[in-house]
Formats: sequence, C-alpha cells, structure tokens
Amino acid sequence: MEPQYGIGSHVTDVKLLLQGTAIAGFYGEMTGRMATTHPSPEVSERIILSCQKCIDSRVPIIARAEALSRDKAYLKLTALYVPLSNDGALIEKLFVYVHVQRHMRE
Repeated sequence: MEPQYGIGSHVTDVKLLLQGTAIAGFYGEMTGRMATTHPSPEVSERIILSCQKCIDSRVPIIARAEALSRDKAYLKLTALYVPLSNDGALIEKLFVYVHVQRHMRE
C-alpha cells in the first residue's frame, strides 16, 4: 500500500498497489485503486485508519475486524501492517498481510 499524505503525516487516502486473488474475492479487485473508491465506506475508513496508526507508531501493527463489512458479517479479518521507508524518515509504503476467516456470529 502507498499512503497519500495531506498536511504533515495525515493520511488522506491509500493506493492499493497489489492485491492477492483471495482478498479480491472478498473485497473486489482493488489493485492500483485508491481505498476511498471501495464501495463500502467502512472498509476504506478501516484501511486508512490502520495505515495512519502504523505510520504514527512507526512499528508493525495488527488490525482486527469482527466483520469484513455489514453485508459480510460472517467474515472476520486480521491484518498485519508493516511500515516501509527508504530514508528512515518518511514511510512511503506499507506491506500488509490480510487473513480472512469465516465465523459464525452469535
């Protein structure tokens, strides 16, 4: 992922550089697109907030969602966000591993 910065280190959007086939099956194909173009605002907001948290902390983080989205409440998501920097200062990209698991909500 490639964060798009506004003023300072505020993330305004995230470009999804490469998306795996399995994740595309759940989210829809987003390779090369901006997170805010996803049809579900809750998904794009979750991606941007997770990227911001990782950038602010400057360490890998784990993000979890008990439901992928309102219409996919049977899917639970865990994502590992790893910040990447060429110069040790600006975080230009994030490597993200996503695990989606089916579950039954009570």
